[in-house]
Amino acid sequence: MHSDILDLSTLRQEMMDVGDLTTTVVRIEVRNRIQSYCVHFHATITFAHLPKLFSLDKQQTPFGKPIEEIYDGVHDGPVLGSGVSGIVRLVTHRATGVKYAVKCLDIGIIDSIEGLRQLRDEIFIMCQLDHPNIVRIEEVYESTNDIFIVQELCHGGDLFDRLDEQPDFHYTEAQCAKLVKQMLSSIRYLHSKGIIHRDLKLENFLFSSSSADSELKMIDFGLSKHFLLGEEHHEKVGTPYTVSPEIIRGTYDEKSDVWSLGVITYLLLSGETPFGGLDGESLLSVKEKIMRAQVSFEPEEVWANVSPQGKAFVKRLLNPDPKMRPTAKGAQLDEWIQVWARKDIKEGAKLNPNIVGALVSFKECSDMQKLLSEVLSFTLLPDQIVELRSEFQKIDKDGTGEISLTAMKSVLMENAEAGSLGGLSELEIEEIFDSIRVRKSNPTIRWHEFLAAGLSQAKVDDRNLRLAFDRLDSDRKGFITFDDMEDLLGGANMDQDDNLEKIWGDSLLECKAHLNRITFQDFKSLMKGQPKDAAASASHVSIGGLAPVPEGKLPEEMKDNIAGPSEVSLNEGSGHDPLQLFLDVIKTRSRSFGSPGDEDGDRSSSSLPDVGTFSKPEIVRDASLAILLPSTAAEDELVETINDSSMSPLVVNRAIYRKHREMRNAVLEASKQFDVDRVKRRKEEYGKAGLIMKRGAMPPGELEDAHQRALFDSAAKRCGRARRTRNKTVSDVTGMLLKAQA
Repeated sequence: MHSDILDLSTLRQEMMDVGDLTTTVVRIEVRNRIQSYCVHFHATITFAHLPKLFSLDKQQTPFGKPIEEIYDGVHDGPVLGSGVSGIVRLVTHRATGVKYAVKCLDIGIIDSIEGLRQLRDEIFIMCQLDHPNIVRIEEVYESTNDIFIVQELCHGGDLFDRLDEQPDFHYTEAQCAKLVKQMLSSIRYLHSKGIIHRDLKLENFLFSSSSADSELKMIDFGLSKHFLLGEEHHEKVGTPYTVSPEIIRGTYDEKSDVWSLGVITYLLLSGETPFGGLDGESLLSVKEKIMRAQVSFEPEEVWANVSPQGKAFVKRLLNPDPKMRPTAKGAQLDEWIQVWARKDIKEGAKLNPNIVGALVSFKECSDMQKLLSEVLSFTLLPDQIVELRSEFQKIDKDGTGEISLTAMKSVLMENAEAGSLGGLSELEIEEIFDSIRVRKSNPTIRWHEFLAAGLSQAKVDDRNLRLAFDRLDSDRKGFITFDDMEDLLGGANMDQDDNLEKIWGDSLLECKAHLNRITFQDFKSLMKGQPKDAAASASHVSIGGLAPVPEGKLPEEMKDNIAGPSEVSLNEGSGHDPLQLFLDVIKTRSRSFGSPGDEDGDRSSSSLPDVGTFSKPEIVRDASLAILLPSTAAEDELVETINDSSMSPLVVNRAIYRKHREMRNAVLEASKQFDVDRVKRRKEEYGKAGLIMKRGAMPPGELEDAHQRALFDSAAKRCGRARRTRNKTVSDVTGMLLKAQA
């Protein structure tokens, strides 16, 4: 072997040691290129070919602890689903207990350059996106054979399953319009960033929570791709029931996503697919229907309840000619979206003054606090930002997913004129706008920049602080360095490095950090805007003072306001049992006059404070208090106790309380038995299998015999339409194309 020739293993080892090639995606791509060269050069390669091998785009991925040390369930957690490029599992962050979804990508099965580029594009695209209706990427980990993409967890399931749960298997028109508006917003945002999704379907939209008004989140960018305006694409990808006719023909642009949304809208309004593809039809038949693109609104009894505007909207989106089909922005301006998506929205809703106050105050924060607030905003969970999401929608009236200066001026000036805010000039609004834009190169305020500015109105807790700190401390050193901040700001387009060094130096002085390091406690003090010593003594205070007070601790200024025993309120809203509070007061007072007849009296009360100023309470001896007790004997016994003048107030009130408790327990037991009997009667009525009304597929192992199955179908028909059985689809149109050629 010549000196200018290297064997494959030696070359691969040296390339793995090169600092620039630190990511698994790049390393594997280089490996595959080397292998392809070695086939031609008989398992050897000359240095003359190295420049070609290094002509790769670099993608930075931080190295640190293995993901298994950070999350539980990476390899054995419950499977949430599967996408084009990997399986998704439920995992739990060990330090905080927060649950996430992890997409596990096996790079060992990727055997082509195109496959690796597609994987790299998916990760790169997800890192770029910042929209309230697009799933958020948290972290990316890599090992020798796998890449793990940590994403926010959506608890509400996907749109496919939620549709089957609706009455008559479809949404009302107003509900549908609101969902389509959210999907349109995410699609328009994608296209504005030069990204085409190419696989929009019911399964790729998740609900962030199980509530009926939950936000939708777009997921799965395994088939997504960057594009330039006017550029045509030729890869035949997608899902059979939502694929557009131009994709089947082999020449298309970003408007193919709009076609897919038209199919989804048709499904949401009727529960049926316009061209099939979900009920086991032949793919050849589905393909022919898509190419004809003849939209018929059936079944008639369902579409009779849909407005002409809704039908017209569907036809516009399902126009077979892409040039005549609207863009995502054009679809947002459609009359149906403008009217029906706002059916139950109160007109003239004003911004919350507290939110506006938070935005105004944000410009007074230090540069470091602004940057760290944005990092912290990425750790917020959906239930922590409900109000902020609502306020964001009020400003982003056009549904772009971002806030422009024009939109902010319009909304803030409108609210100021209505008197809901203090006077704000245009110049002041421009200053607020610029202070929120952390990345000055971006002409708009992004979703998480808005969250960072409104952080004081979010329900931030120590879990968020810990997660944010760990994101900065990517290699898990236990502290943050200047290098970590440089990595953070790599894409922030800061004007000059000297400014960053000044920000870092000021932050070290502010939190009194040592050794040019910021620890977790230093980080907390920075986020709270307090000196280090003050932060340590007021650890119960969170950003904006909204964190709950830890159990067993109260600020000193609150202690003087706590009422003593003689001042306890008996209001129902106090959070305590009023009767128990009353008895505690009586017990304390009775110790001061200890009646001779009080067998339960406490004679060792010399250590109690002087309560001699209290007068002996008068007990109303009324037998009507006991008329609701379980038995007449119990009533008589209580009446005797009340009328016995030798009994102390404490004994009388204890007797009343005991009888009240007995009555309450008896009612609870009777209620439980009533529920048991009701379930038993229903089982007897509908058969031993226990008929349960469910939408979608029949549960396995239930209603197995023909008689019970007939009962189920009959009940389903009485409540609307017949039971349907559908299976989720695979993102692959290859079978459709092969059958079309057969």
